[in-house]
Formats: sequence, C-alpha cells, structure tokens
Amino acid sequence: MKQWGILLLFVLASSIAFSQSNLDKAKKSFSERNYAKAGEFAAAAIKENPKNTEAIIIAGDAFFETGKLDSAMNLYKSAEKVSPKNAAAVRKVGQVYMKQGNIPEAIKTLQRAVKLNDKDGYTYLALAEAQLKSQTPDQAEQSLLKAKELNKQILQVYTLLGEFYQTRGKADPARSAFEDALKIDANQLEIRKKLAAVTLDDNERDPARDEPIAVDKEPFVDLSILNRSVIYPQVAKRAGIEGKVSVRVLVRKDGKPKKNFIVDSDSELLNKSAVDAIMQAKFLPAIQNGKPLACWLTVPISFKLK
Repeated sequence: MKQWGILLLFVLASSIAFSQSNLDKAKKSFSERNYAKAGEFAAAAIKENPKNTEAIIIAGDAFFETGKLDSAMNLYKSAEKVSPKNAAAVRKVGQVYMKQGNIPEAIKTLQRAVKLNDKDGYTYLALAEAQLKSQTPDQAEQSLLKAKELNKQILQVYTLLGEFYQTRGKADPARSAFEDALKIDANQLEIRKKLAAVTLDDNERDPARDEPIAVDKEPFVDLSILNRSVIYPQVAKRAGIEGKVSVRVLVRKDGKPKKNFIVDSDSELLNKSAVDAIMQAKFLPAIQNGKPLACWLTVPISFKLK
C-alpha cells in the first residue's frame, strides 16, 4: 500500500512538472511574440490542469495579441471563473471590453480589478487608458499618478502622463513625464519627438565644437529623409560631380539646428546645398539622463547622380 502511495505521488509530481514545462514554454514563446506557439503550449498546460489560471490567461493573451477578441474574452472569463479573486484575469476582461469599444463596461470591470488588487500599477494603467477614452478623460490623471506611485518602471505610464499634460497645455509636467520615460528607455524615438515638442531652447552656453559631452543618445535625424530633401546643385550636375559633404551641426535642446561648419567635402560646389538641407531638417536633441541638451552632431550628405 505504501508503495502505491509513493507511486501515485511520483505520477502526480511528474504530471505537475510536465504541466509546468508547457507553461514555461508558453511564457517563453509569448515573450518571443510567437503567439501561435504560446497558445499551443498554454492549451497543453490547460489540458493537463484545467484549473491552471496562469495558463488560461496566457492562452487568452495569445488570442488578444492576434486580434481574436471573442476567444480571448472567453478564456479570460474562464480564468476569472476558476479564480474569482484573480485581479489579473478581471483586468484582462476589462481590456478586451476597452478594445471592443465598450468603454463604460471596461471602466466598471477595471475598477473591480483595482478593488481586488490595489497594489498593481498595470491595473491602474489599464483603468487610465479606458478613462482617457471616456467622456470624463480628466479622471485618468489620478489613475496614472497611482500607477506611477506603485511602479516607477512602466514606460507607458509616463508616456500617457506626458500626452495628458501636453494636450492640456501644461508644458512643464509634460516635459517632466517624457524625461522620466526616457530615463527608462532612451531609445524611444516617438517619446523623444514628444519631448522636443514641449521643450523650449534657453540661453545656456553653447558647447564648443569639439567639447566632449557624455550623452545617453546623440542627436538624431532620419538620414534617408534628409538626403532626399537635398537639392542637387545644377552646376555640379552639369559637371558630373558626385561626392559627400560632412557637416558638423549644433542641435539645440528643442531639436532645431543652430550652427554648422563643414568637416569634410568632396567639392565646394556641393557645400551650400548640404548645409541648406541640414539647417531646415527636423532633429531630435541629444538625451542625457532623460533630459534634452544642446550637442554637436556630424551629418553626412551624399550626392549621387542617377
């Protein structure tokens, strides 16, 4: 009898381990954005343990990310039925309502999720997103501030806060929110654009041409767009002159070019056109600890006859 008990425990442990293996595979596939595989592994985990709430939610997430909202909703509600106090499952139901455009039901559901777990920044973020789509969008501010208080590493919280203040003409808090977002991830070009839009140049000293400045991100300009905007000098065209002009440009805190000088040029006939294009271009300023600052950048302009 004792041997049978040991064998039964071994079988149960093996089953749980196998289920966990499928769950881990589902998580890994989902993190890699392979939603089809994530759904398959999650379904396998559910088959082994129909009350595996985490697996049910991941299966729902796989459908949600591929736009199959009805299937996602069914799974999220199943997870909620298995675990009525699971705030994550309730939050997911609310997010489907929001995606479907049922904002009143989304807000009602997300408020219920907050009551189940008022320590989750992501739930407050989801509530704020729904509130922003409602007829009373100003309520979103408090939800976003609460999300920020609970979790200071959610990039979208700062982005939405910045946009919220920007649309209301509050440049200082908008700028602060975008700067906080870039402290989390300085690679976000869209946020850098938003920050530049609410940044005013000031009278700080311009850095010297070769002054070393440690930055997280150098000024940015889309070279493909810039090069297409260059007007090829007719005299250079007639002479069959091609080449490259490298221009050193000072990009202000607001992203506008201020000063320039030629670093290298294959022909003086190309210089003016290169400089004209650069001084009319839209830049993103350099970023240092989330804040924009004036910085020099070398920009290459190519001239090639078709």
